[in-house]
Amino acid sequence: TPITDENIRNPQEIVIAGSDIYFLDLGQYGTEPPYAQENAGVYCISGGKVTKVVADATGWAISSPNIYTYNAPYSYGDPKPVTYNIYNVQTKELESFTPSDIESPATMCIDPVQGLLYIASYHMTTSEWGTFPDYTSNGYVNYYDLSTMNKIGSFDCGIGPRRIGVNLGTDYILGDANGDEQVNVTDIVATVNYIMNKPSTDFNFEAADVNCDGEVNVTDIVAMVNIIMKDGTQNAREVMSVLRRSGFIF
Repeated sequence: TPITDENIRNPQEIVIAGSDIYFLDLGQYGTEPPYAQENAGVYCISGGKVTKVVADATGWAISSPNIYTYNAPYSYGDPKPVTYNIYNVQTKELESFTPSDIESPATMCIDPVQGLLYIASYHMTTSEWGTFPDYTSNGYVNYYDLSTMNKIGSFDCGIGPRRIGVNLGTDYILGDANGDEQVNVTDIVATVNYIMNKPSTDFNFEAADVNCDGEVNVTDIVAMVNIIMKDGTQNAREVMSVLRRSGFIF
């Protein structure tokens, strides 16, 4: 079903979290000097309604359950101060952060395995017309500890940095909630215990979040059942018995 709304102007990127859709919209540019970029931000489509959840954002990076944003809007003349925010899709809370030594962010990326935030930036240049990002010289990339936002290091990159990619790997099997390197009924039990606020010490949240929506709930148990039944290592009667004992079916 098409979704139309006056708040949807210039969508660039989209991500789905549970039943909600989030998108980065770059808004529009003014028709007269200083030709300022307006209405850029992160919006949420929930229940057919469009709501702005981050009021100012021209770029983002995703690491469940957070959306990290920066706002560096285009404007002719001296630019506005850059702002940075973190929006939690679960709690709906918004907080700001301030990475050091970034002049004009061009893109950002998160390595969730190493816990790093990468931000690529232009250098700034000044002329008789004002201060602008330098679109003719090489840029640079800073990287930060995601938990503290402390700068770890920096390296140079080419002109106009627009994308950063990371090579990801995981040390767990999706669905292996108890970390025994198998997906079976014991993982269902571990996940049920977590949902009932009785998690075991070896419970792995990321592995249990089978549908990767940033939450662990009954939909992940259903996904585990599908993995187990497809693998054929345990029969349907055994799986159903565990679900009955756990109170998920009667």
